[in-house]
Amino acid sequence: MMTNPAYNIGLNAISPRIAGLGNFHNYITLEDDWDFYYNNVFLPNYNDNDQLRLIFCESCPENAANYMFLGDLLDEIITTENDKYLQQIYTGVFPHVNNNALPTRRNAFIQLAQQNVLILDLLPTHGIRLETHERIIINASPNKNIIIDLPKIIGLPFIPNVNLNYVFAVPPSLYTLNFILHLLPANFIDRGNINIGQGHAPSRNALEALIIAHLF
Repeated sequence: MMTNPAYNIGLNAISPRIAGLGNFHNYITLEDDWDFYYNNVFLPNYNDNDQLRLIFCESCPENAANYMFLGDLLDEIITTENDKYLQQIYTGVFPHVNNNALPTRRNAFIQLAQQNVLILDLLPTHGIRLETHERIIINASPNKNIIIDLPKIIGLPFIPNVNLNYVFAVPPSLYTLNFILHLLPANFIDRGNINIGQGHAPSRNALEALIIAHLF
């Protein structure tokens, strides 16, 4: 996770408004929830003989109670009302699962890990609602490396020189093809954005289509 100075620099690179809303303590608390998911749910269940499959989300929403990695809610059943991102990702990977038979967050994360699917946040703007023009600023910025926590991505246990497919699940105003490709190792392959214009949630159908085409 970012240090306090790096966090402040990253938020300032987006806009003064975002910098003014920054709360490093909240950022650290929410990153701790992601770290718990990564270290205690993903790593014990993924297959290190196969390549990772990455899904980049934006960041924790303004309402932190809906953060998919929230430790207090790991054993709560996924609902379509409060867990739209995780519900769409999970049913994109497991399309046979009906919405009335969704697992707990923990079990969903375990099953996704067994498919080597890892979900992580791209931005440090936890609890801050980005406006469209701010996403456009990030998208066009030549300094994405100071906005995004790149060491978190580069430090993942990926297999070198083997294609690593990754997708985005972010609002369309944040994404263009090969958004961060120049910042990543050569074997990272951008497979697009699975948020295809249906508000601020990804599309299970778009993710399933990539899987069927062997692109994720």
